[in-house]
Amino acid sequence: MKRAFTIIAVFAAASASAFAEERLDLRRDAIVKAVEKAAPAVVNISTERVVQRGFFFGDDNPFNDPLFDEFTRRFSRPEIATSLGSGGIFSPDGYIFTNAHVVNRASKIMVTFADGSQHSADLVNVDVASDLAVIKVSVGKPLPVLVFGRSDDLMVGEKAIAVGNPFGLSSSVTEGVISALHRDVVAEGRVLFKDILQTDALINPGNSGGPLLNIFGEVIGVTTAMRADAQGIGFAIPVDRARRSIGGLLDYRKGRRMSFGFDLEEKYVDSSPAVRLVVKSVDAAGPADKAGCKAGDVILAVNGRQVSGVVDFMVAILSYREGEVKLSCSRGSRDVVLAVTPVTIPKPDPIKIARDLLGLGVQQMERALAPDVGVDIDKGILISDVRKDSPAAGAGVMRSDIILQVNDALTADLESFALALESAAGGNKVYLVILRRKGSRIYQGPVEITVRR
Repeated sequence: MKRAFTIIAVFAAASASAFAEERLDLRRDAIVKAVEKAAPAVVNISTERVVQRGFFFGDDNPFNDPLFDEFTRRFSRPEIATSLGSGGIFSPDGYIFTNAHVVNRASKIMVTFADGSQHSADLVNVDVASDLAVIKVSVGKPLPVLVFGRSDDLMVGEKAIAVGNPFGLSSSVTEGVISALHRDVVAEGRVLFKDILQTDALINPGNSGGPLLNIFGEVIGVTTAMRADAQGIGFAIPVDRARRSIGGLLDYRKGRRMSFGFDLEEKYVDSSPAVRLVVKSVDAAGPADKAGCKAGDVILAVNGRQVSGVVDFMVAILSYREGEVKLSCSRGSRDVVLAVTPVTIPKPDPIKIARDLLGLGVQQMERALAPDVGVDIDKGILISDVRKDSPAAGAGVMRSDIILQVNDALTADLESFALALESAAGGNKVYLVILRRKGSRIYQGPVEITVRR
C-alpha cells in the first residue's frame, strides 16, 4: 500500500511538473522568444565627459575637448557630466552599435552586459549626422550577437520591441507597434531626423542606441529619439540605413587607408533578412582585378572567416595587417578562392585640399604664432590666406581664424584636418568651428560654407 501511495505521489508530481512546463510553453509567445533571443546581446552604456563651465563662453564651446585644456584652464572650470544609453553587440569580437549622442566626446565609456559584468569600451568611430557610433570591448571570448533584420518591408501596425536601459533600469523591455514609416522629426523648424521609424513602444532616456526588434528577435531599427512632450511616440533609425552607416564607420578605406579596388553591395536573399555580399564593380588593373575578381562574385569568407554583409566584411578586415587577403567567393555554380593584396591609399595633402575645396591657405597652429593671432593655444589649423571670391570668403572666414573642427571631426593637426575635409568633400556644405580674436574677446562659432563645384 505504501508503495502504491509513493507511485501515485511520483506520478502526481510528474504530472504537475509537466503541466507547469506546458503552461510556460503556452506563455512563451513570440514576444518572449524574441526577447530571449536578443537580450543577451543588448548592453547598457554609461559615460563620463569632461565639460567646461565657462565664465563667459557658456557651456557650448570648443574647449569641451582635452585638446584645448591649456586654454580652458585660464577661463573655465572642469566638471564631469554623465549620461546613460544602450547598445547592441553586432560582432562576437566585441563591436557594439549605439547612438552618437551617447558616446560622443566621452572621456570614459563603461559597458554592462546582460549578465551584470562590466567592461570599459573604446570609441571606434562616430557619425553625428546619422547619430550612430561604434564602440568596442575586449573580453577575451566570443560574445553573443544580435541578428540584423530588414526594414524595407516593414508594415505599419506590426509588432515592435525595444530593449534597453531607460533611466538606468537595465535590460528593460517595452512592446508596441510600428506607428509610421518614413517619418521626419522637426524641431524649431529644423529637420533633426529624416525618414525614420515611429513606434509607440515606450522609449525613454537611456534607451538611446538600443535595438528595436521584430517578433523574430531581429533588429529592425536603432532607437534614437523621443518626444519629450508626448507619450508613446518614439523613433528609430531603420536598420537598412543603420547597417550602411555602421559599415561606413568601420570602412577600411578611411581608417586603414587601403583599397581592394572593388565596390561591394548587399542583396537580400529572396524575402528573408539574409543578405549576400556581392562585388558590384571592379577597378581595371586594381588589386581585385589582378587577383581575378569579377563583378557578380559573392564573397562568402575573408581569410576563412564567414561574412554575410558589408559590416561582417569590414570587421574581418580590421584584423588585417599586411600581405594577401584570401576571399572565398561563389561564382555561378562554382566556388573560387582569390588572393588579393590591397594597396595603400595616399593621405590627402592638407594644403591642396584646403585650397581646392574652400579657397584657403592653411598651416599648423603653433605656440609661437599665438601672439600674432591673439589666441594662446598650440593646436588647430591657422588660416594664413583667404582667396577672393572663394567659398570660404563668401562665408565670412577671415585670415588668422583658427579651425578647430570640420563637420564633426576635431582638427588638432594638418593630418586630421585633411582627412576631415576629404570625408566632407562629397557634400555640398562644409561646417567649420573657428576661433577668432575680436577685440578683447575670443569668439567661437560655426561657419557654414557652400562648396562651389
